[in-house]
Amino acid sequence: MKLWLAAAIGIAAIPLALQALPKKVDRFFTEERINRFAHCFIEATDADVHLCKIDREHIDWQLPEEGMPTFLMYAVANEQKVNLTPVKLAYLIESGAEPEKVLGYVLTISDFALFSQYVRSSGGPNAFGGRMLHDAAVFWREDRMALLVEELGGDLEIRDPLSEETVVLTAKRSQHSDGPLAAINWLLDRGADPTAMDDRGRDLCEFVSRGPDVRRGITEEDLASLSERLGC
Repeated sequence: MKLWLAAAIGIAAIPLALQALPKKVDRFFTEERINRFAHCFIEATDADVHLCKIDREHIDWQLPEEGMPTFLMYAVANEQKVNLTPVKLAYLIESGAEPEKVLGYVLTISDFALFSQYVRSSGGPNAFGGRMLHDAAVFWREDRMALLVEELGGDLEIRDPLSEETVVLTAKRSQHSDGPLAAINWLLDRGADPTAMDDRGRDLCEFVSRGPDVRRGITEEDLASLSERLGC
């Protein structure tokens, strides 16, 4: 009786196993394609990177198992290890890699030419709701911000979709080495609207009214200067 029951359960399980098999086989060969592409890409030069082929359906397949980053994320986060160049980065995006998925890594790119190529290849500074501009205002790198605003025409009035802050309001949280007021003044010098308000009606004058914060490099003198500039 026990043998009969075990055999019956085993036979019943066969269709389920057969259904799962194609998915496992497809995943195996997909990961193999990604791995071959990754190896080719890392070894390639600018001149021959076009020989590394992968279809658009699989280029953003996660590597090499669930929870691991896509190859574009890996390449941006390990630019030297994968011999990433502006040409090779552009090729990844042209091949279908989704640039929005790596926004969190973009400002960590150490090579300025790579950063510039990423921005240009992914739709410019106003792409993705202006997230690059808002991130740059917080994690301040003046050369990056100058590229986004002065060279590529980033819209300083583009609003963060959550807080409705313009870029200059986001800069209140800036990690600028000279404090957030340095970032705010930089943006005001380049035409940011000094009267802009967020979704709670707070403007730069409200920020001034909070007073100094030594830990963040916000001094009374700087606040007085900004207050005079704004006419608070």
